[in-house]
Amino acid sequence: MEPLIRRSAALAAQLGGQFTALQGSPADALAKLAHQQQVTEILVARDPGASRHRVLNELTHRAGDAEVHVLPAPAG
Repeated sequence: MEPLIRRSAALAAQLGGQFTALQGSPADALAKLAHQQQVTEILVARDPGASRHRVLNELTHRAGDAEVHVLPAPAG
């Protein structure tokens, strides 16, 4: 496991959360996981250097009853 992923998983566990590494289409994988886990809200942050509008649009359409909240890219 890569160091960043390992640290993210440790932080999620420390905060009482769950870390899941997904494969495949990001929008499909997130929407399926949200449905399986009966998630009511999805919080995502934009990547400051990437154009991910397609993924965010797909996710909002596939999220079902879950609300999708998009945070702005961090300043920096």
